[in-house]
Amino acid sequence: MKDRRSVSGFTLVELLVCMAIVAILAAMLFPVLSQARARGRAGVCQANLHHLGLAVLMYCSDHDNVLPPTFYVVWYPGPRGRAFYIMKILEPYFVDNRVIHCPEEQPGSRWGYGVNPWVRYCPIEQLGDPCGTIVMADNSGMPTHVGPPLGPVLTKDNPVERHLGMANFWFADGHVKAMKAYATVRPKMLWDRY
Repeated sequence: MKDRRSVSGFTLVELLVCMAIVAILAAMLFPVLSQARARGRAGVCQANLHHLGLAVLMYCSDHDNVLPPTFYVVWYPGPRGRAFYIMKILEPYFVDNRVIHCPEEQPGSRWGYGVNPWVRYCPIEQLGDPCGTIVMADNSGMPTHVGPPLGPVLTKDNPVERHLGMANFWFADGHVKAMKAYATVRPKMLWDRY
């Protein structure tokens, strides 16, 4: 006959302690993993904005180094014209339409980025500081333009801080940077062309 004490295995208490340890480790890991996923989506957004920036530069090279408009209207005979927004203007310059959408944008948005209206139709040579001039940024999808946060509250015309409290910005020299929206107006205004 076998003695019960000589049988090896886990007791119920040991098993519960192991499960508690695993649960505690999982609870510590989930926030880290979700933050890593958010950083990954921010990286995809920056890559999309970089591709759109390259599309803007290709548009410029085809149009005498002039930055594109935020939109333009073509008038047809009849009561209404048709507006073409910036993403439609840039469409020939990118392959995949997914680049116009930020992975963090609200479902149903037309696009996730807007153009700085203060630099539209501006020749690149006339930009005072291309490294410090914002051309495109995260926005709410409507309107097609995005501008500086001059008031105390961010509006739909301002950059959307959807990446861990930051927004992504594409500058005229080609680099993309994540910043707080208010950091674009203080200490230096990064929105005007001069």
